Amino acid sequence: MSTRGLFVAVALAVALFAGTATAQAAGLTVRQAKRAAIRLGHKQQRTQDVVAFQLGRPHRVSRNQIYFPYAARTKGRNYCKGRLTVKRRVRGNRIEIASRIGKQRCKQIPADAVAVESATRKLRRGLRATRTGSVRRSIARCKSLDVPKSRRSTARAVNAIAVVEAVEGPNDKALGAFVKRLRNVQTDRKVLVNGVDGWTDWVAAVRSLPAIPYPCATLRRWADKDWAQDQAPIDIASFRAVDRRTTADERAIHQAAGFLGRVGVFPRLVLTFDLLRDL
Repeated sequence: MSTRGLFVAVALAVALFAGTATAQAAGLTVRQAKRAAIRLGHKQQRTQDVVAFQLGRPHRVSRNQIYFPYAARTKGRNYCKGRLTVKRRVRGNRIEIASRIGKQRCKQIPADAVAVESATRKLRRGLRATRTGSVRRSIARCKSLDVPKSRRSTARAVNAIAVVEAVEGPNDKALGAFVKRLRNVQTDRKVLVNGVDGWTDWVAAVRSLPAIPYPCATLRRWADKDWAQDQAPIDIASFRAVDRRTTADERAIHQAAGFLGRVGVFPRLVLTFDLLRDL
């Protein structure tokens, strides 16, 4: 469903300016425009049924006009997109900065996207702090370790496993519950099906990895055994198989997150759904 925007809004800010010549010479700054745009967005939340809004990157039309791509989420779960324009005018010794949201196109957020959003909101509430900081410090302590060339791929894998487990380990219960909720989402939309399958497989794959809470200590113990192949802390072939799975899973999750963002799911929940993007 596509309709004309639910509302057209205008806001005006007026300021006294000492010196007409200086006022005419100065132009609208991005900072001024963004401040005015945010004010109008907040006004929409106070006076309309808008529950959240987003501003895109500013685009300068002229010295005194800047517009922002604008998107808003309404209480009725409509997602509206349009353009928020800010103009600056000098009238005598006054500066007027007017902001306006023009025509918008609105669509109802799909029910399956709303269901995924709901599952993700519960995940966000249940997430605990990760151990990535301590794990990365452990990895840094072993930078000077002289790893034989033939063992370096395994050493890198040890570090990679430790980083992933630093995210998954403290959140294993929350992620397990999240996957169960996602499996209950009714959808035949391929991008979401793939995203749900990606999360399901990713959690299962990471749970199958050996526990490596302290990668530097793990590598030093291996070094004490002269880097013997039969003393390696992980099986590199098994790791590579899991790595291929999780890489594909993360790609599917990222694509699903992109879809959720395009149809109007709250940005903070899109980021939560896509929390593996920086691993």
